[in-house]
Amino acid sequence: MGRRRFTEPEPSGPIDTLRGATAVEELDLHGETADSARQKVVWFLDRWGRHRPGAVVRIITGKGNRSTTGAVLLPMVRDLLDGACAHRVEEWTTEMSGGSVVVRLKGIA
Repeated sequence: MGRRRFTEPEPSGPIDTLRGATAVEELDLHGETADSARQKVVWFLDRWGRHRPGAVVRIITGKGNRSTTGAVLLPMVRDLLDGACAHRVEEWTTEMSGGSVVVRLKGIA
C-alpha cells in the first residue's frame, strides 16, 4: 500500500490578522506623562471609533527603556484597552517590537 498524502486546507478567504493590518492612524506617546497619555488615548480611541468604525489604529508607547522604574505607558494603555476603553475596542495586540499596540475599533454601540 502506498502512503497517503495530506494536503493543507486552503483558506476560504484572506487571512485577517491584526498584526498584519495596516493602521489608518497612529498616536505616539513618547515623552508623555501617564496622566497626559491616558487622556490622549481615551480621546484618540473615541475620535477614531466614531469617525472610522472597524478601523485599525496603532498606539506607540515605547518600551520604557529610558524609564528608571520600567515601562509605565504600555501597561497603562493595556489596562485602558481592557477597562475604561473596552467599549471602543474590538480586539488588540502588542506588536512584535513590544513598543506599540495595534487596536481594531468597534463601531458606535
